[in-house]
Amino acid sequence: MTKPTDNHGFIELHVPDINIAKKFYLLIGFSLVWETDTYAVLKFDGTYIALCSQFNQYFQVYSAETLRGVGVEIVVQVESEPIENLFKTIQLFNEVKIVENLKKQDWGKTDFRIIDPFGYYLRFTEPENILLP
Repeated sequence: MTKPTDNHGFIELHVPDINIAKKFYLLIGFSLVWETDTYAVLKFDGTYIALCSQFNQYFQVYSAETLRGVGVEIVVQVESEPIENLFKTIQLFNEVKIVENLKKQDWGKTDFRIIDPFGYYLRFTEPENILLP
């Protein structure tokens, strides 16, 4: 197995309904680290995603219906189980919109892609080190 990239950043997703987002991420295999009424931190293997329902000034110019994450791909490296097993599980959930089925990509890694309830695009992939060509 390839060692994943050592990364100390995390992603914060601003969502109009934190309960819908939290329910979705727990369904697809994330675990809850901690939460308040307006903020939650979730983890899947070494990937952390924070959910925030309080829009700062920048985000207030957009309506709740605005598609989020356009042009952004959130990459989740799957280390705890074979990616094929995770894909089989996720296929069982009607709440999950799969936009690309499990596939071995030209660069040699197998992945699949989904969209969360608010339009964020996620790619689940085998571990890779993006620091190496």
